[in-house]
Amino acid sequence: GEQATRSDILAHFQTLQKSVTANDRSALILIGHGSYDGHEYKFNIPGPDLTGTDIGAIMDAWPAKLQLLVVTSSASGAILKDLQNDARIVITATRSGNERNAPLFGAYFAAALQDPAADTDKNDTISAAEAYAYAERLTKDFYEGEGRLATEHSQLEGNRAEQFQLALLTPVRPGTASPELAQLEKQRRELDQAIAELRLRKDEFRDNDEYLIALQELILKLSEVEEQIENLQQTDGNEAKAEAEEPTF
Repeated sequence: GEQATRSDILAHFQTLQKSVTANDRSALILIGHGSYDGHEYKFNIPGPDLTGTDIGAIMDAWPAKLQLLVVTSSASGAILKDLQNDARIVITATRSGNERNAPLFGAYFAAALQDPAADTDKNDTISAAEAYAYAERLTKDFYEGEGRLATEHSQLEGNRAEQFQLALLTPVRPGTASPELAQLEKQRRELDQAIAELRLRKDEFRDNDEYLIALQELILKLSEVEEQIENLQQTDGNEAKAEAEEPTF
């Protein structure tokens, strides 16, 4: 709204960075309109715009070792090369500042976060890489289907986009679930998160065997929990079926 001024936004991130640690993953996703004057990218807000330099300063101040920046606006490609580095994944809706039409990419990127079709490795999570590939494909399909020349070409730069999880597809059961099942599903979410974090820290291990042993241990624990969940769900389903078939007088 009108209070989303440049000074307020910068102040907000100065406060936020105090609670971010090196082990955190930080994601900044900008949804709106952007412009490029041939020299600098600007994300349009009330009053003075947020510049590419501002965005870079915000993210440079974060101590997080792994960062994701997604800019879905027009002309967003203008900041791609300046903001990408070894600790940062950068996704833009356009490949340059000269693609100024309103992009479709952002809407498809958002849709990917809740569409199982985007989960190409079938692990019930959507990574930054999967969301990008989904949005890129649907954007291309739209222009081809309409017989129109594409006015946007999304870009992704940076490493480990495959391991940066953005969304969990596994549904959370309603509060009517048994306490035992709720606890098991909580364990499953924690193990999923632990596996994702381990994959992000792969480079910290002395050798690949040490990493694989740690990964295998977590995967085995996850398999055991998933088996318990499946058995409990089957038991609950059989009990519900028996109650439904019980004659009434």
